[in-house]
Amino acid sequence: AGAAMRRAEAKAKAWFAAAKPGDAPDGAAVLSALRELGDDWPTQARPNVTDTGRPVPGVCLGLVMAQGKGAVVTNATQCFPELARFLVAWCAATLPKTRDGAAFPFSSLQVNYNYAAIKHVDKNNLGPSYILSLGEHEGGALWTADQGELACHGAWRLFNGTVEHATTPFTGRERISFIAFTHELYN
Repeated sequence: AGAAMRRAEAKAKAWFAAAKPGDAPDGAAVLSALRELGDDWPTQARPNVTDTGRPVPGVCLGLVMAQGKGAVVTNATQCFPELARFLVAWCAATLPKTRDGAAFPFSSLQVNYNYAAIKHVDKNNLGPSYILSLGEHEGGALWTADQGELACHGAWRLFNGTVEHATTPFTGRERISFIAFTHELYN
C-alpha cells in the first residue's frame, strides 16, 4: 500500500501546485487521487465494523487515540501530509455549515474503501458526524437506528456516531466513504 499511497500523495501535491489561492478540490479530483490506490489500500484492524475478523481497507487521518500515548496524529497523516491536507481541504469546502454558519468542527477523517460496515457504534467519537460516499456504486446508504436510511452517495449526511449504524448493501466498481467526526480527545 505504501507505493500506492505515495502515488496518491503525488497527485494531491500536484493539485496544490496547480491550484490558485483559495481553491479547494472537488469530488472528481478526490476520486482521481484516491483511484491511484487501485485495490492496494492500506488496511485497518477494526473489529467493531466487520464480522470477518480481517482488517478492512481504509485509513484514518487526523487525531486518534494511541495505546499508551494518548492523542496523536495518525501515521498516515504524518507520512502523507499532502494527501491529508488535500482531503481535509475538500471536506472543509463541501461540508455543510453549522446552524450559526460556522464550519463543521472535525478532528478526524475516516476514509473507507469497498466494504459494508456491520451494525456498530463508533468508539472515541463525540457523536455528530458527517458521511458521504463517492465512486461508481449503487446502494451503500447509511442505516442509523435513529434516522433510518440516509442516502449519502454524493451528498454529506449528518448522523450521530454514538448511535448504532451500518452500511446497507451496495454493488459496483467502488464505494469510497468519508466520515468526518470529532474525536473525544479533541478538547
